[in-house]
Parts: sequence; C-alpha cells; structure tokens
Amino acid sequence: PWTDRVLSMTEDTPHKPLLKPTKGVHVVFPKEKLPLKQAVTVMSPIDGRVMFAIPWRDRVVLGTTDTFFDGDPNHVFADINDVEYLCKSGNYFFPSANFTPEDVISTWAGLRPLISEDADSASDVSREHQINMSDYGIHWIAGGKLTTYRIMADEILDKTVRWLKDFYPSLFDKRKLIKEKTKELPLPGAESLKAKSEEGVKAFAKSIQSKHIDEKTASHLAFIYGTNATKIADLVGKDPGLATPIISDLPHIWAEVHYSCANEQIETVDDLLSRRIPLLLIARDQGLGVLEKVTDILKEAKGWSPERAGQEITWYQESVADSRRFRKPL
Repeated sequence: PWTDRVLSMTEDTPHKPLLKPTKGVHVVFPKEKLPLKQAVTVMSPIDGRVMFAIPWRDRVVLGTTDTFFDGDPNHVFADINDVEYLCKSGNYFFPSANFTPEDVISTWAGLRPLISEDADSASDVSREHQINMSDYGIHWIAGGKLTTYRIMADEILDKTVRWLKDFYPSLFDKRKLIKEKTKELPLPGAESLKAKSEEGVKAFAKSIQSKHIDEKTASHLAFIYGTNATKIADLVGKDPGLATPIISDLPHIWAEVHYSCANEQIETVDDLLSRRIPLLLIARDQGLGVLEKVTDILKEAKGWSPERAGQEITWYQESVADSRRFRKPL
C-alpha cells in the first residue's frame, strides 16, 4: 500500500495514483458465541460481500470487510461501522450467536493494495497485479493479493534479471543462476516429521506428552511449532513450572515465551504478543494481565534497561488501544 508514496520519490512519478486501497477488518469473539468445528463461507445480506466465520485458537474469527480507504497506510484500524457490519451480517446466518460489539475480544485491519480503476464498489476492484519498469532501472509491482504472492515474486524477479542481463551483462559472466526451490521447502518444524500430514502431527504430539504436558497442550504445541515443540518440551522437563498456562482458558504455556526469546528473533514485546503468541488477538484481556511478567522475561533475555522495558510496555498498551478504537468512549 506504500507503492504510490515510494514512487513519488522517484524521477518518473506516474501522473495518477496506481493504487486504490481497500480496508479489510476481522473481529475475534469468544468461542462460545459460535462453537464452530470448521470454517463457514457466507454472503453478507447487507451487500452480498463474501464473508468467513473461522474457528481459530479457541476463538472464532468473523471477517472481512471491503471498503475504500484513502488514509495513512501506517494507521489502519477497525471502526464501529466495520464491527457493526460484521455483527449484523453474522447474526443473519447465526442468529443464536447474537454477536454484538460488546462481545468483541479484539480486531485487526489491513489494506489490500489494489490497482486503481473505475469500480462502483470496493469488492469490484480487480485483485490482479501489474509490473512496471522505468528507464531509470526502477522496478515495481503493484496490486495483487496474499494468495498470489509466489507468482508475483516469480514474475518480478524474472523481469528484473532479464533487465540486468540486457544492461549489465558482465554481472552474469561468472554466475550461474539457480532456479528457486522454495516452493518445495518444508516449513520450520516440518522437516523431521515422519509423515507430512495432519496424522503425522498428531502422532508427533503423542511423543511429547509427559506428566507435565497433557494431551491438549501437546496437541497445541505440535500444531503450532511442529517438531520444534521438542525444544519447548525440553524446557518444561528442566522447569515443570513452565508448563503453566499463560492465560487460564488458552493452551499457550510459559515455556513458549522462553522458546520464542531464544529461537524466534523477538525484538519487542509487541513482536511476541502480536505475532508469536498472539495474546493481543485471542486473550480476553489481550495480554494486559501478563504484560509486566512477559516484559520482565524479555528484559532479562535481551538485556534491556529499565527505561527500555517501560517503553515496551507503553508501546504494547498502544497496540491494544488501537485494536479497541471501535469501542465507544466510556
């Protein structure tokens, strides 16, 4: 979504914006509001937009919206209109759920960097991508969507390499280009699974069960971390107290915090609680109740000063406030 801003700094700025972004919002509810066992696709009765209800991490996610956005890409949040739209749409198909904004645990929002074109509604804007090259050697790709990221990367790399061969052929005199193989690479934690399947993960989960790691916790760790969960089980073996749940109604345990610090390149508390162990999205208090304890663990692991640790707490509290912006002031 920053494409137009970046291009405005070049010598060949397009005469008109390339993009017409749209905003997509998801809301997270307690699982008991709609205890689904699998994802459900529906069409909103309000405007016919495709929506999803998805069971996720002992919660249920409802999304998404699709509305034009002309603000700052750095500041994209759900507002009350987004949340009410999703609640009303969800209640049409699941009337017993009785979704209300007051039930929402958390929200998140993002932008679709869509190609600018004349369209009556945001949902009608094309999801295709475009690749452009300038006379100055600037290559850019605009549009597209997450589900087409591989082909987008493949196409722009091919075009860039061809351009380099034309203008700087000497770069390739002693270099042999090797075709990428990332499509076949297993994800971290999948390399040593005996069977590359859901059944294989279930079998592995049984192998890490112990007197401190029960069946539910072992299944959670196996499906999140794959065979890397062995390292978490080892931490619990050395300190059984680390098998304690971080939040009472969620499967995450304290050993995961220590594992993430050592293995997942954590740089901030927000890194940990938004993306690695996403309490920001799934905890009923969004992790605020354990924020100081988590920060203390990271402070020791990262060697932070008391001032830096205090700043980390403030930054995370701001992230929580952003996800609650839709709420009416008390």
